[in-house]
Amino acid sequence: MAGQKTTNKTYSNYSWRDKSIYQIYPRSFHARLNKDGNGDLLGIIEKLDYLQDLGIDVIYISPIYTSPMKDNGYDVENYLEINPMFGNMQIFKRLVDNIHKRNMLIMMDFIPNHTSNQHAWFRESRASKNNPKRNWYHWHGGKTEGKKPNNWINVFDNTTGSAWTYDKKTEEYYLHSFLKEQPDLNWDNPEVVKEMHSILMLWMDRKVDAFRIDVGLYIIKHPKYPDEPLNPDYIEGQGHPNEIYIHLASKDQPRGFKKLADLGNLVGKRGGFSMQEVYVSAEERAMLYRLSEHGLSAPLDFDLILDTNWNAKEVKKVIFDYYALLKNEDIIPLPLGNHDQKRVATRLGSQEDARLAAMLQMTLDAVPIIFQGEEIGMEDVIIPPNLQHDPFADNLRDPARTPMQWDDSKNAGFTDINAQPWLPVGPHYKKRNVKNQLKDPKSMLTLYKRLLHFRKEKLLPGRPIAVDVKNDNVLAFTRNGNEGLSFLILLNFSKTKETIANDLLPAKSGSLQLSTSLSNKEDETFNFKQFSLGPKEGYIFLL
Repeated sequence: MAGQKTTNKTYSNYSWRDKSIYQIYPRSFHARLNKDGNGDLLGIIEKLDYLQDLGIDVIYISPIYTSPMKDNGYDVENYLEINPMFGNMQIFKRLVDNIHKRNMLIMMDFIPNHTSNQHAWFRESRASKNNPKRNWYHWHGGKTEGKKPNNWINVFDNTTGSAWTYDKKTEEYYLHSFLKEQPDLNWDNPEVVKEMHSILMLWMDRKVDAFRIDVGLYIIKHPKYPDEPLNPDYIEGQGHPNEIYIHLASKDQPRGFKKLADLGNLVGKRGGFSMQEVYVSAEERAMLYRLSEHGLSAPLDFDLILDTNWNAKEVKKVIFDYYALLKNEDIIPLPLGNHDQKRVATRLGSQEDARLAAMLQMTLDAVPIIFQGEEIGMEDVIIPPNLQHDPFADNLRDPARTPMQWDDSKNAGFTDINAQPWLPVGPHYKKRNVKNQLKDPKSMLTLYKRLLHFRKEKLLPGRPIAVDVKNDNVLAFTRNGNEGLSFLILLNFSKTKETIANDLLPAKSGSLQLSTSLSNKEDETFNFKQFSLGPKEGYIFLL
């Protein structure tokens, strides 16, 4: 595939480090194309002014490629076309132009590990054993007749479990790390690598600025396809069935790290940014940074989403231990939630905790990634069995993917009042919606807006300095700001008031810039000797 001459601007590491990202799940964001109950690109265009006013720099859009939608677009039928559900290429170009006119950038999802089984490549691959595209996927004859090649299991299916599906026509098995409708590409084939690189460059020619690389650590498998050992820590009924084995061969291969970095370096060479979805240890993520040639390729940091208890002591350790592994200039893409996880307010247990998490996210030296609806405190929605779409075991993800709540009209302003949304609207939409919160000076939306603008206008990129306040319920750190200013951030994770000894803080007093409760005391100077932190409350002080 021939690429065109790039029209992209060149962005420095510093400028990307200064961005904020907003994730749009297009099927649930805003519907304007028709009345089928699905969000679309026209709906996104209509809400760009809202996102610009919020303070967003980068619009990240989950998959919009042509797809049978077995896995909501992560089963790609054609990487070069737009799914008619969302619009067409002309509307996409309008979207890109409108984003750039507002001095914002666009990020797309890129799915390198697998395609749909309806993709032309796979249809050719399964046509015969000697087809030129046979080696574009993983085909195997099995250990012995009637036996699958190994014990690898897929992520989604908790019934049959196997990552191998038998093809009667060619009498071989093909590998799929996820659904059987999502066959894995063979990244050991140079033709596959070349074609996928070319696809990325074509989207950059179409003025796309950045990419999220989906399930990157699956792209390389052990070449001998060995069985994987049982996981001694797995407890049936408690862990996901996929965790029954330790995945030493089906993913996380060292050669895969290099392939993943090559994708990022290709994008970074042209000034674009890429972030990698890799659920691995902090040490492994640090390794990925060192493979980035332009500093514009970074692993997503899921530490605040997974495996971190929501208390000041543990959160502090996780954050500052990670900083210690990295160079000061490394960019850290930091989400609080996404389309695969429970919503923040649901996971943490309260709106107050969600507000605290927002202040933490916006004041760290990281690129905040906001999943649509977090800015109004949306929560998980219980989905009746007859309305579920998610192929993942136990329907874990649909509750976080429900339609964005724009106003208090029927269907929450997401789609026409006579349409049926693809997933039910949350029951709290009458009160918790954009229209209402825009008018409320103490709403979650107001807090997000003020935090985003504070971050952009006042803070300089640079690592925070932890302050030891001898209180396990309070996280404290300082940040440098413009014009030599210094800010103190205090976050109280407890349900009770907390007091800190005055001599432990870097100043005797400070001017309150912002609190999570959005009190009426901004710009008031507080003597820290007489100051107590309210329950579940965060503060930003100018020292």
